[in-house]
Amino acid sequence: MNGHFVRIGSIIFLACIFLHCGSSRKPPTEAPRVKTTRAETPPAEIPLAEIPHGETPDGEILPESIASAGLAGSASWVRKSDVAVFAGESLFEYINGAAEMYHKYDFTDLSAAEYEKGNAVVTADVYAFSSEDMAFGMYTTLRPEEPDTVMIGIEGFAFDTNWIYVKGPYLVNVYTYDNVGMGEVRTIAAAVESGLQGTTAKPEAFEAFPGNGRVPYSDKIYAEAFLSQDVLADVYTIDYARDGHRLTLFTSLDPRSAKLEAWREGIEEEYDPDMGYQHLPYDESRYLHTSDSYRGEIIAGPIGGRLVGMVGYRTEDMDILVAWLHALIEQP
Repeated sequence: MNGHFVRIGSIIFLACIFLHCGSSRKPPTEAPRVKTTRAETPPAEIPLAEIPHGETPDGEILPESIASAGLAGSASWVRKSDVAVFAGESLFEYINGAAEMYHKYDFTDLSAAEYEKGNAVVTADVYAFSSEDMAFGMYTTLRPEEPDTVMIGIEGFAFDTNWIYVKGPYLVNVYTYDNVGMGEVRTIAAAVESGLQGTTAKPEAFEAFPGNGRVPYSDKIYAEAFLSQDVLADVYTIDYARDGHRLTLFTSLDPRSAKLEAWREGIEEEYDPDMGYQHLPYDESRYLHTSDSYRGEIIAGPIGGRLVGMVGYRTEDMDILVAWLHALIEQP
């Protein structure tokens, strides 16, 4: 319908179809990961200016021109038109049904522009979110398991002729359908990044996780439905590898244990003091223990206003969990 829907949002949509319909692999220990792949170029590309959008705000974040990565004196990349802005629900005009995922991470607005040099066009999309954590969380839904990382912003990766990265409350996708070298795409990505305000550090919540044994690029933020539980929103996770086994540690703000109790009620889990986990240093020795055929054993409980736990628990992993819980207790 709309050729522009093949942009980053369509990558998510098509990849989700692939994961649910074409894979026989056993699901991982968390919600299914979106595999980032290059979508097919549509037969007819609709110019950005023809898609309904809002007016460009004052203090726009996309420059009018960007110097080329070519030899000195090479023509610059010039913005074809005013920056197109898609705020709130209007994002559906740009990436169709994939906008739903962005809204789960509290998307606010998108600024998009096409840069032209000769017959080539490179597009820069800058998605803004309500917070830096939500921007990073959305980025982690796009990042592949083994990304070709690039040093830009907080973190980024490249594939084909795309650069995707996050900085502060912004998620950026720079891409082209034309025969443009990766050096030019990189130059435009860097020029856009230099105009964005915000941190280049990962969310502070990840600093509370153990440092040893982390699986690279496994840090994620789930805006909702972690472990397929509607009550588990805004959950931070990191995977760990141990003796060929992969487990997940997770934490989420839960000052009154509302998430824990709703989770327990949802799975009809009864507290059993004879389960053998009383030695875990959870507040008031309260904990939840459950399991399923896909994720294995799950243990969780309250620590100082947070819900903290492990997915993929085994008896031999108890020392990791206990050490982490004690470390959290000792934090100021």
